[in-house]
Amino acid sequence: MKIFITSLPENNWWGNGTPQYADNPAMIEGTLPNQHILIQEWTQLKQTLTHSGVEVEVVPFPSILDGDDSANWKHDYVFFRDLYVTNLNGEAVLARFREKERQAEVEVVKGYLSEKIQLTIHQLPEDSECYMEGGELYYCPLEKILFAGESRNSKKGNELTADFLQTDELIVLKSKGFHLDTVFTPVLDSTGSLCACIVCMELMETDSAKRLKDF
Repeated sequence: MKIFITSLPENNWWGNGTPQYADNPAMIEGTLPNQHILIQEWTQLKQTLTHSGVEVEVVPFPSILDGDDSANWKHDYVFFRDLYVTNLNGEAVLARFREKERQAEVEVVKGYLSEKIQLTIHQLPEDSECYMEGGELYYCPLEKILFAGESRNSKKGNELTADFLQTDELIVLKSKGFHLDTVFTPVLDSTGSLCACIVCMELMETDSAKRLKDF
C-alpha cells in the first residue's frame, strides 16, 4: 500500500484568505492560515506516515494552482484524497464536485494518475444527480467493501463509483459531518484486513448507526 500526500504550495496556502463552500461550516471566508503551524503539521504528518512503515509519495503541488492567480481559485488541492478513490488494483475513479470551482483540480490530478502512476481512469457522467468526493469514501481492498457518505456525495455517484471499483458491498453511512472522513474511519491490520471501525456514533443518522452496528 502507498499513501500519496501533496507538498505545500510555494506561496502561502490560501494566502489571500480561505474561500467559502456552501456545505462546509468549518471554513470561514477570508481566514488566513497560520503558515508556520501549517508547515509544522505537514512535516509531522509526513514523518508519522513514514515511521509507520507505509510507503509515502509526495506529489508536487501544481504551479497552475499557485502563485499570483491563486486568489481566483477556490482550490483545495492540499486535500489530495478528495480528488479520487482507487481500488488498489490499478483503477481510479475521479471526483465530480458539487462545488464547480473545485472540478479544475480533477483535471490536474487526472494527468498525474494516468501518466505518472499509470492507473486506469474512470470518470462519472456530467449528471446533476451524480456527485462524488474522495473524502466521502473508504475502500477496503481485501474485503472489496466501499464505505460511502452522502453529505456531499449523491446516491448515484456512490453507486457508479462502487461499480467502477468492482466492489462486493457498498455500505452507505449518512451523518451530520460534511465528509465521511470527519466522523468515521475503518482500521486495517498489518495484513490489510478490516479489523475495526472508529466512528462518532452521535453524529450518525439512526439508520446508518444501526447498519454499522449490524455490520
